Amino acid sequence: MQKDNKEKIKEIIKKSDQFIVICGPSGSGKTMVSKHLVDCFDFIKPPCVTTRELRKGEKEAGSVCLDRNEFLEKDMAGQIFLSARNYGNAYGYDLDIIFNNLMTGKKIVVEAPASNLMTDVSYFLPEGIIIGIIPLTTEEVDNQLTQRALNNDKDQRMRLLNCEIEKEHIAYCCGLIDIEPIIPTDGSPENTLRQVDRLMDKKGFKKS
Repeated sequence: MQKDNKEKIKEIIKKSDQFIVICGPSGSGKTMVSKHLVDCFDFIKPPCVTTRELRKGEKEAGSVCLDRNEFLEKDMAGQIFLSARNYGNAYGYDLDIIFNNLMTGKKIVVEAPASNLMTDVSYFLPEGIIIGIIPLTTEEVDNQLTQRALNNDKDQRMRLLNCEIEKEHIAYCCGLIDIEPIIPTDGSPENTLRQVDRLMDKKGFKKS
């Protein structure tokens, strides 16, 4: 018999040790870290569901753009996992895709669209690994946002204003829930990924 959404959530909670969730300000390197986990540690990254216009590569990866009413309907029906709002958009993951991958033994990495989602993550994924990326300076984030050129000037300024708030929130949550902090050094991707590799080794994950 097919499980209902509440039963699926219960199963996800039971198997939450198969999850890594990456939190951090926009431009901090979440996508780089998730790609590293997919390429080097056999994780999968499920497509997202969002009201934001899809970026290059997201549609090909299976991500879906919904209008606000469609997203709300799915969210209210319990079909969206880790639903969040940030920068005027809604984000989440298709519950069925998450559930089906877990049931086949897949290890899953997801990016939290908002750092204030970490307390929800610790509730729904109590055995999961939460990585909190804390950039040293706003300038590093500004450089990353400028290089990727995905945001207009107004949107980028807003993300930079929120950067310090998100950093403080992650640091504060480190004292409340189990978060693994990653602190990029001088904006160096290699340094960030070395920290990730050390964390994965500590947690017993081996490179593929």
